Amino acid sequence: MQRFSLPFRKLLLLCALAAVSPALAAAYDADEVMSGMQATLDATADASFLVTGMLHAADGTVYPLEVEAEAIPAAGVFRLEIFQPDALADNFIIVTEDELYNYSWMTNQVVVYRSDDPAALGPLAPDGDTALTLTLDLAELFAGWDLEVSGSEDTPEGPAAVLELTNRDAEANITAAVLVASEETWFPRSLVLVTREGDTLLDIQLSNFEADTGLSVDDLLWYPPDAEVIDER
Repeated sequence: MQRFSLPFRKLLLLCALAAVSPALAAAYDADEVMSGMQATLDATADASFLVTGMLHAADGTVYPLEVEAEAIPAAGVFRLEIFQPDALADNFIIVTEDELYNYSWMTNQVVVYRSDDPAALGPLAPDGDTALTLTLDLAELFAGWDLEVSGSEDTPEGPAAVLELTNRDAEANITAAVLVASEETWFPRSLVLVTREGDTLLDIQLSNFEADTGLSVDDLLWYPPDAEVIDER
């Protein structure tokens, strides 16, 4: 099962590396970058951020993405408010450890799936076998991958480390990734996923990060009380 995150997250691999400065790469190794990101995430009681970019679906459709994400890591609860693609605007997705709630504004319906059911993603699924698993455990997210810091690049928030990842399973659907993380906060700033055919599957940027604002689990689990609930578990 391939992982699609905020939660966790869509320029080709070479484009992402084009602005890299090799002179700064020696300042960090991959373990330091991953440990820094994990420490930031572990210290966050709740978080909200904006995800923008592009998703390339299995049928060749390219979807522009604009999603407001909210997360309470300790509870394993995530909420994704969709602004783009336009066809899904004003819909939202709630993910818990066991369930995924897919709300449609047009029909005022909430369809409840098992969180590991690929059908839960509908047209946004990269392929028919890919489930949405949001996790902030980076060791779990990138288990089976080789990691290397390939440089540093400038971002509006300051310098950021560029982490290049290669899947040890050459037959996997996703075989390469580039993750960029702020050197000041270690918050991830962008992610690119590349398929075994060399095509970009996901290219996203993360911005407007806010942490520890007092979000509750109930805030993230809310849906209209008059919505029709359809249980597909």
